[in-house]
Amino acid sequence: MQSYIVYFGAHSHGSEPTSADQERATDSHHEFLGSFMGCKEKAKQSIFYSYNKHINGFAARLEEKEAKEIASRNMN
Repeated sequence: MQSYIVYFGAHSHGSEPTSADQERATDSHHEFLGSFMGCKEKAKQSIFYSYNKHINGFAARLEEKEAKEIASRNMN
């Protein structure tokens, strides 16, 4: 496994997010990665940082195959 950053661009909540906005962003990262890993719990174990304030994305430990699948889906 290697560490990867998955970047989605800007958040819809703007530059002054509330704690609820940040929690929703983190939850959406878990949901997104869970769709590749088979469940949200595996995603929670894999993600070690959620970029939930100014940029939208997360850092996670992934297998190369998972990273390639995520990259190919995000490009479409």
